[in-house]
Amino acid sequence: MKSESVLPEKLRICLVGQKINVLSRASDTGLLWPLARGLTERGHEVTIISTSTPLKKPEIFRDGIRAYYLSEGQPQYKTVRFADA
Repeated sequence: MKSESVLPEKLRICLVGQKINVLSRASDTGLLWPLARGLTERGHEVTIISTSTPLKKPEIFRDGIRAYYLSEGQPQYKTVRFADA
């Protein structure tokens, strides 16, 4: 007997992007925030991980979406080639 795969109605989704602009509803740009908002409106739990935001906050919760910005509140590290480290 062949079993069918059934996805749950509510998924926990993590989206990762280098830059996600979240300034105001009128100025949302890019793909990830509108995508996350649409998934949240359909009942999914969405988390975004990014590097930084113009709001200079390490964490934002808006439109049912939790976003973590890994570089906010941290000292800025200089990027060094592996061979030079």
